[in-house]
This record gives sequence, C-alpha cells and structure tokens, in this order.
Amino acid sequence: RRRWGLAVCDSHYIAQFWSHLRWPPARRGLCSAVTVISMANDEAVLLTDRDYLRQRQYGTDAHLATRQSIYQFQQPAVDLPARVLDLAALTGAETVADVGCGNGRYLAELARRGHRGRTLGLDLSPGMLTAARVAADRAGLVAGDAAALPLADGVTDVTLAPHMLYHMPDRRAAVRELRRITRPG
Repeated sequence: RRRWGLAVCDSHYIAQFWSHLRWPPARRGLCSAVTVISMANDEAVLLTDRDYLRQRQYGTDAHLATRQSIYQFQQPAVDLPARVLDLAALTGAETVADVGCGNGRYLAELARRGHRGRTLGLDLSPGMLTAARVAADRAGLVAGDAAALPLADGVTDVTLAPHMLYHMPDRRAAVRELRRITRPG
C-alpha cells in the first residue's frame, strides 16, 4: 500500500535515516510530491554498519521505541510479539533465544505468558540489552553478533530473529548461525 508517495512499510526507515536520504528534487507542495526516496549506495551501508548500529542507532532504545510506536496506528491493532509467539505454538518449556532482541519486547511477552523454559536475548548493542533488562528481568542477556553467535550448537529449541536480518551485511551467515544454534526438530 502506498501513501504520500512512500511505501508505508518504509516509514520507519525514512524517520531513521532522513538525513542520509537523497531523492530527485520534489515539486513544491505536499509530501505526495515525493514519489521516490532511496539511499545512495554509499549511505545504505548505515543499515549494516556494526559501529553505527551499536553506538548511534541502538546505543539506547530511543530510536527503536520511536519506530515501534508507529504500530499503535495499525488497523486492525496487532500485538506483534504476541502474534508471533502465538504462531510459534510454544508449550512453555522450550529454550528460546531472541537474536537481535532489541528492547526485549518478545522476551517480555514470553515472561507475561509465564514461559517456564530458559529465555535468552542476544543483541549487538549493549544499550539495547540495558533496555531489555528492564523489560525482561529474568531473561539471560548476551552481547554478540548474529553472524557469529556466542552459543553452542543446538542450544535452543526455538530461535527468534524478528526485524534484524536487514541489519546483517551477510544475511546467509546469520541464517546459518540461527540454524546452527537451534536443535533440529
């Protein structure tokens, strides 16, 4: 669906990287005059630059919380962490890792449901882990890169990785790591 000449699903990227976006000059008038927005090739690296993500974009949860807040306008309203965990059909006893846990919303939903199994949040940014600690105080938290997870093979029953693969310079390596830490079955 398109609105104001921008893909609605891209709205959080627009806000996040506004100062880095370039587009053909727009006509005077409303936002609808902007029909194409894209990042120049050299600036698109901000989506995957490890230092930028760790220190600036996710140094605290402020930017992420702002992007998450746009979902309050979604119609019909959807509690995304709850819906994702519903789809996972957990029994409550599994060991669950949330890779790229951010501010811990999925971990908090597991706790709210009374999940009895072990839970682990992993994020590249210590700032995100600080926020996750507030949201999910009983979860184990680890700083690390999804392309080289600091976990043993087959240590989780379920591995979540919502909203993070677009930050990976090598998505295939990250998916291999997610598979490696997840028990078969």
